[in-house]
Amino acid sequence: MYEELYNKTLTKVMVLGCGCSGATEATAGTSHYWNLVQVSFAAMSPRLSDRATYPKFFRVFPPFSMLNQVSVAMFKKFNWKKIAILHHSHEVFFSAKADMLEKAQSNGLEVIATESFADDSTQQIIRLKESGARIVVGLFQEAVAQSVFCSIYKARMFGAKYVWIVPGYLFRAGWLAHHGSTVACSEEELMAATESFFGIYFADFPEGTRSERISGMTSRDFRERYDKHIDYQQFAGSDEAGFGYDAIWASALALHRADQYLKTENPPRTILDFDYSDVEMGDLIFNMMNSTNFEGVTGTVQFTSTGDRLGPMQVEQIQDDLSQVVGILNPTHSSQIQWSQEYPIYWKGGKPPVDAFIEVEKYQSISKPLFAVMVALASIGINLTIFFLVFNVYYREIRIVKMSSPRLNNVILMGGALVYCSVVFLGIDAGLVNRDAYLIMDKISTWFLVIGFSLSFGAMFSKTWRVHRIFTTKSVVPKRIRDGQLFGQVAALVLLDVAVLLIWEIIDPMKIQIVKGYPVADPDDDDILIIPVHIFSQSVYQVYWMGALFVVNGLLLVFGAFLAWETRKVTLPALNDSKLIGMSVYTVVIMSFTGVPVSLVVNEPNAHYALIASFIIFSTTLTLCLVFIPKKPNIVSAMNDVRTQPTTNGNGDNTLAKPGS
Repeated sequence: MYEELYNKTLTKVMVLGCGCSGATEATAGTSHYWNLVQVSFAAMSPRLSDRATYPKFFRVFPPFSMLNQVSVAMFKKFNWKKIAILHHSHEVFFSAKADMLEKAQSNGLEVIATESFADDSTQQIIRLKESGARIVVGLFQEAVAQSVFCSIYKARMFGAKYVWIVPGYLFRAGWLAHHGSTVACSEEELMAATESFFGIYFADFPEGTRSERISGMTSRDFRERYDKHIDYQQFAGSDEAGFGYDAIWASALALHRADQYLKTENPPRTILDFDYSDVEMGDLIFNMMNSTNFEGVTGTVQFTSTGDRLGPMQVEQIQDDLSQVVGILNPTHSSQIQWSQEYPIYWKGGKPPVDAFIEVEKYQSISKPLFAVMVALASIGINLTIFFLVFNVYYREIRIVKMSSPRLNNVILMGGALVYCSVVFLGIDAGLVNRDAYLIMDKISTWFLVIGFSLSFGAMFSKTWRVHRIFTTKSVVPKRIRDGQLFGQVAALVLLDVAVLLIWEIIDPMKIQIVKGYPVADPDDDDILIIPVHIFSQSVYQVYWMGALFVVNGLLLVFGAFLAWETRKVTLPALNDSKLIGMSVYTVVIMSFTGVPVSLVVNEPNAHYALIASFIIFSTTLTLCLVFIPKKPNIVSAMNDVRTQPTTNGNGDNTLAKPGS
């Protein structure tokens, strides 16, 4: 360019070219300093649309920004919001990618992956597939098309679930005819890979009357004449020839109109009077080019304010090994694509693919049948406590019942009922009620379980403590320990638990937590990924609060085991519960040491609830049965003795007729 500009034999009035974007950016960025208008016939770089950098540049070939605009229209049409980009590591494709990223952001699209390749695109395409990309914008040259399509075929990234949107020149460049041994795919495999492809290109001018074209030739006429000189199917640059032809027409028309205007000036001038310092004539030629509007062999030639070609763009799809126009977007009339009725889009899967796996959140909740079973078992347990309670109250005047502290037995049963109720509240999760209600249910379950445990075992061990004090105190005067003292001990233990629970609630309250598991493919639809969502309640320092409760109740169990050992030699059956208490403590300890670690490991709601509820119901039922059922034969025997040989002491209290029974 510099050689031509400084050739003093002939002053240039306009620059035609270049065809390559890189060379065009270099020349168009400097030619305007000589007041020259520059027209390119093939440069596609979006950067050339910058009027501040290229103030006198025009092009008759559509830039990548136009192709990207049509791509965005397709995304909107088919509700594709997640896209990926694969581009050749060439300067023009970097700028095309940047333009696509900008358009994606402004249109609310998510670019989930971008990959760049130099020669071999195999690894990049594998990474695109691993990213879950379904809709891919491909930006690359004809020279690497075979290699890219082969990599797509090998990665199986084509077919009903994928869409590739590429520049339409790839469909015209005869890339398949150049199939060679360097590509490790057959011609059939390469064609198979293109079944997911859409090409976007400048729309061919519709065939009509010859008078509509300024040259008198249609696109078909031009190609027929061109093929007489160059094999159109074999020459990779053949498709730019029509744009080069129209670029010369645009230049000639602008110069002609400028020359006609100059002749009307006083004094008259012509474009031959132009020199590189003539700003006025340079602007005149610019304005004439800017107002260009004619019908060329590539369609309407008209420019936007950025110097880009303004005209219809077409969407093509290979159908039966032929490229068919399935849609046209004319930006001068609409931002939406007009889809062809003659050649509708063929979707291999019968419908447009989704842009990514459809992620469906599936809330994990306790199954209703499992909940119903556990509620039924808990109800049986509650009915069992009611039965024992009625039995205990009804026969409270029997001496053996009196000796077993019936009022403390009632407390044991009340605690057991609360523990059974905790199982019911534990099963009411976010699948049955809203999250706020679920949080309340979970707190109630914790309170019922802790307080119920303290009531049952506190009352049981208080009774045993009284027996221990009576039989281990060496005093002439018998020591009387009233029920009120024992109730006080149980109340103190319960208050200690309540204090821990209240402080826990105030300082570190439990809150709803949501944890999403690993996605799993839907067995009925592999486009759908099911994401398990587990909703549970937890506090920040929950492990420490639970540890405090375990320590308190663990010490209670240790104390109970000690009392059971100390009273093992008491000979009165009505008072000696040491063996039964030992079995109860053993059961609870085993259940706790087994259930707690398992519950921490098992996160699946059904398994977690089934384990915890089963341990609670089993240990509670076994404890109540050990405490009350062994006494039943003694109570029945005592009742028979009362009926056969009743006596009345001086105070009117019924006693057993046989001393020592």
